[in-house]
Amino acid sequence: MPREALVWFIVIVVIVGITATGVALILRRKKYIRSLTERGWRFVNSPSLAITDGLSVPPFGLGFARATDEQVIGATSAGVSFQVFDHKSDRGKQRLATMPLPFALPEFSISTGGRYPGNRATELNFEPWRVFCDETDLAQGAVAVLHPALSHFASRYPVMMSIDGSQLVALNAPKEAAQLADFTEAMGEIVQAVRAGESTLTRFRRESTASGFTFYRHPNWQYHGADDSFLDRVQRARGGSSHRAKDVVTGQERGITFIALKHTWQTTRTETSTDSNGHTTTRTVTDNHSEDLLEIYLPFNVPYLRVRSEGLLPNWMKSGKHVEFESAQFNRMFDVYADVAKFAYDVVHPRQIEYLMAVGSTDFTLANNVVRMGESHHNPEVIGRNLDVLCGFLERVPTFVWKDLAITPPSFTSSVARSGQA
Repeated sequence: MPREALVWFIVIVVIVGITATGVALILRRKKYIRSLTERGWRFVNSPSLAITDGLSVPPFGLGFARATDEQVIGATSAGVSFQVFDHKSDRGKQRLATMPLPFALPEFSISTGGRYPGNRATELNFEPWRVFCDETDLAQGAVAVLHPALSHFASRYPVMMSIDGSQLVALNAPKEAAQLADFTEAMGEIVQAVRAGESTLTRFRRESTASGFTFYRHPNWQYHGADDSFLDRVQRARGGSSHRAKDVVTGQERGITFIALKHTWQTTRTETSTDSNGHTTTRTVTDNHSEDLLEIYLPFNVPYLRVRSEGLLPNWMKSGKHVEFESAQFNRMFDVYADVAKFAYDVVHPRQIEYLMAVGSTDFTLANNVVRMGESHHNPEVIGRNLDVLCGFLERVPTFVWKDLAITPPSFTSSVARSGQA
């Protein structure tokens, strides 16, 4: 066979193989969807993130880049409605099922294995269950009510479940229709057990749950995803083009509000090069840039003050007059700049110095009613730490300072202040 003919033969074989594979995948998917709809269930290929509204117990409420996929909607033979879907974020992917409960309860998780990553509830041992709940009485009551139904479920599938507000959530839901039917039937028995045990659990019920795309243990934080409109509300780099705001988070906490986001943009530059023959060529190069922003808004105005761990930022970022204190160790660890030296001395008093030295690395600037964090990596843990550090700082501002500024501050009590840790 001539070489050219052989090449064409190989190309045709490859094309036919790819086409056949594609057709087979399409037919297989149609068969899968039909296996679901034949049971009276509904399949949604690309559901909205709105199906996770109000869910915040891990795996929900963690991280960014949140998305949902391949939702199945149906009901058990006893009429318990359910939804099954893939939930994805930058913390991982899970296929899970949720079922509505007759009332909302505080956070409660139970498993036959370990703790789900990110869960911070107190671990309690109720053999054979591992329970994660901060309320011992609730845990005891829930285990007593759910044990028979949970044991039946555990005889078929590993248990990793949570009560997330008014939803029962079960991880590791199977995908195939027959297995999913069995899984949801067993899960529905647990929901029915909650209904039957209402007299035991009703004293723990909550009247309302957080709504929106919130964060674990931060019900007043909201995840907005990509939303460029927030760029007009923060101080940011202005040059270049294609400005975007990713993974936007807003929130309220202890009397203050904040906006956090990742800002990306592009700039272009021209590069000229000359080869060995003296020919000159010019090309346009596009550079990608990003900055992590966290701005915190106070309900009052204060004079300019910056507290910065030594060595965090270059000298050109400095503003105001440098202020030194009696503690040589503090002066080595921190640079403090202020427009009004008296304000700095009144605010950074000996107890405040001890606090900042215990906190360690930090960088924040107070100017009027805005606090800008100089070192802010964009993730929920860093946002939480920065809010804690700032609130701990503000909580230690003496009463006479607020009085001199004619300010009645909110309560800034923070976890850092309570624990003494950063």
